[in-house]
Amino acid sequence: LKLFYNHVETQKLDIEKLLGLFNYVIFLYRFDVLNAFISWKKAYETNIWSSLAEGWKENRSYKIEWDLQQYKDYYERYTRRYANILNIFKRDDNKKKAVICYEHLERCKNKYEYVQNILQDSGMDKNIMSLPNSTEYEVDPVYKQALPVSLEENFTNKKDFLRDYHLIEGISFYQPDLG
Repeated sequence: LKLFYNHVETQKLDIEKLLGLFNYVIFLYRFDVLNAFISWKKAYETNIWSSLAEGWKENRSYKIEWDLQQYKDYYERYTRRYANILNIFKRDDNKKKAVICYEHLERCKNKYEYVQNILQDSGMDKNIMSLPNSTEYEVDPVYKQALPVSLEENFTNKKDFLRDYHLIEGISFYQPDLG
């Protein structure tokens, strides 16, 4: 079961009960909240949520409008939601758990092996996620939809973004307390 951060609130899910249904739990988070915001807003506006979706290549250079307050609100929701989920995640000592940072996963050449190693290090069954054969592995499972550009190039109003950037430097990353 994969939940996006907003599913918990919009679907009114009881995350504690839901997590109780599974033997294994993987906590995937994004360290770079600003890029998560950019990605979310582009997906929301284009309705293209995956590189498997039709038309995703045509929207790789899609630009969004920068709004400082909208970003601050996103950051607050993002960190609050993940902190709540992580608190529940940490309370259950009987469950096998793994934590994966999206940015670390994204940089790996073989993402399947990276995830499988994390699962094994967490005491999970190594067969929980089988490695695909060579014909199945032709497509990177974590293929960034956006073109690699500087942050300001994601915005239609890049001057506004550059003006505001110093105001968000302290709130552009999220490091969960895994202790």
